[in-house]
Amino acid sequence: MRIGLIFAMDVEKQAFQSLLKGYPLKPLDGFEGFLIEHEHHQFYGVLCGVGKVQAAYTTTKLLSTVDLDLIINVGVAGGLSLTPQSLLIADQVVYHDVDLKAFNYAPGALPQHPEPFQADAASLARFKTMDLSGPFPVHFGMIASGDQFVTSKQTLFHILSRFPQVQAVDMEAAGIAHVATLENVPFLIIRAISDTLGSEAQTHDFKTFVEKASMQAAKLVLKVVL
Repeated sequence: MRIGLIFAMDVEKQAFQSLLKGYPLKPLDGFEGFLIEHEHHQFYGVLCGVGKVQAAYTTTKLLSTVDLDLIINVGVAGGLSLTPQSLLIADQVVYHDVDLKAFNYAPGALPQHPEPFQADAASLARFKTMDLSGPFPVHFGMIASGDQFVTSKQTLFHILSRFPQVQAVDMEAAGIAHVATLENVPFLIIRAISDTLGSEAQTHDFKTFVEKASMQAAKLVLKVVL
């Protein structure tokens, strides 16, 4: 299977590479990324940078270069009730900063996409039958994206008032999910929690846990796809 791996930050990319350091690392022309040929899969890993547009642009460029079977966005996210280093496999993805209610659309909805973006149902069903036990719990739920590193409790309450089922917030997943949906390519969003949104220790926790959380996310990706 040809799997595209999209990372927002280099620390997330490095974590994945370190787990497959026994395999040759080939460069990808036109990308800050790599190709790793595993026994079962080809992993095309690319760094997209931070934000929805960067994520969508890189996803589009990668899909125009490689005929992928699956896209996985892997890395870290801010949790709401989830604690640092716990893991989230997103079953739905929304934009938390899209608002077309003046035109009678639900929060986060766009005219061409009135519903949340749906992660690959076949993969989710298989994952839910697997033993995903480990040092940190694995959850399934919704992730919301916007072009903000959310620290304000007011912003957090606003997101929760619109999407009470959201478990984590990031800045890239919805852009990736949007492009994958347009291109009819299955996608998954697998994130480890680096910080708890709105907590007094949030910035400290992000700096403390971003490397460890990146490693947990990379380990979960390999556990569920190999």
